[in-house]
Amino acid sequence: MSGDTPGRLARARIARDDRLDALEKEVDMAPPVVIPGLAEVGRYQGSSLGCTDWMVIGAERIQRFERATGGPRLLRGEPAGTEATASADAAPAELLLAMVPGLLPRLLVLEGWKTAVNTGVENCRFQAPVPAGSRVRMRAQIPRARTVPGGGCRLVVEVEFEVEGYDEPACRASVIYLYYP
Repeated sequence: MSGDTPGRLARARIARDDRLDALEKEVDMAPPVVIPGLAEVGRYQGSSLGCTDWMVIGAERIQRFERATGGPRLLRGEPAGTEATASADAAPAELLLAMVPGLLPRLLVLEGWKTAVNTGVENCRFQAPVPAGSRVRMRAQIPRARTVPGGGCRLVVEVEFEVEGYDEPACRASVIYLYYP
C-alpha cells in the first residue's frame, strides 16, 4: 500500500487488535476459582477450573512470538527459510504453552502468595495444528495440589488447548507451580 506510513499502519494494527479483543470478550466467562489461601490448596485437588473464552490466534501474534523467541521452527530443526512462510499457516506449538501464565489467572486466583515459580511442564503433547486465524481456548483442572515446607504450596495444573472446529485438542500439558508467602 503506497501512501501508508508506519504510524498509520501501527494505528490500523492497534484498531484491529482492539476489535479482536472485543470479539473475545463477547462471551461471558465464568468467574475464576478463588483459593483463599496457600494452606487451602489441598481441598481443590481434582477441581475443574473451567475454560477461558475463545481467542483468535492471528498471523501477527504468531509472527511476534517467532520474532521474540528466535523462531521455534528453527529450534525443531526445520529447514532454513520455512519459518517465514509457515508463520502465515500455523502457530508454533510453543506459543500455546507461552500463553498459559497469562491465561491461568482468568481461571484461578490463589490468595496469599508473594513469590510464584513455574517449575516446569510434564506430559506435554502437541496433538493438532493451530491454523493462523483459528480460535482457541484453554481448559484447566487441578489434579494434584499440596502444601510444601515454608508455608507454600505446589499446584499441578493440567491444561488443554481446544481449537474451534477440531475434535482433537492442539495441546495437553501439566504445568507445575510453586507458590510462597
